[in-house]
Amino acid sequence: MVLQVVAEMWRRCDRCRKVKPVDDFTGAEPSCGSCLAPVTAGSARSTTRASAVTTTRVSSTAASGVGVLLGTPSRDLRGKGDPEVRARRARVRALDRLAERYQEDFDLLLAEERRAEGF
Repeated sequence: MVLQVVAEMWRRCDRCRKVKPVDDFTGAEPSCGSCLAPVTAGSARSTTRASAVTTTRVSSTAASGVGVLLGTPSRDLRGKGDPEVRARRARVRALDRLAERYQEDFDLLLAEERRAEGF
C-alpha cells in the first residue's frame, strides 16, 4: 500500500520523458510545467539532438607498424594474427618450399590434379 501511494506521487512527462513529481503537472495535462512554459529568447531550448560521435583511437605502436605491414606480402608475415591464420601461412610457406625443392614431382602432381579437375 505504501508503494502505491509513493507511485501516485510521480508521473512521466510526455514531452521530456522525465519522471517528475505530480506537483509539476497541471491537472490532467500529460506534459510537465517546464515543457509547457513559453520559450523565452534567453532560455531557448534546442529541439534537435546532437548526433552521436564515434571516436577511433590508434596507439602509436600500431600506427608505426602499419607501414611495415602494408608493403609485406601476407605469406612473409611471421608471428602476426590469430593462431589459425599463422598456421595457414606456415602451411603455404612449407608447400612453396616443397614445390621449389621437388619441382619435377610438383609439376607431375599438379598436372595430374588439373586433369582431374577438367583443365
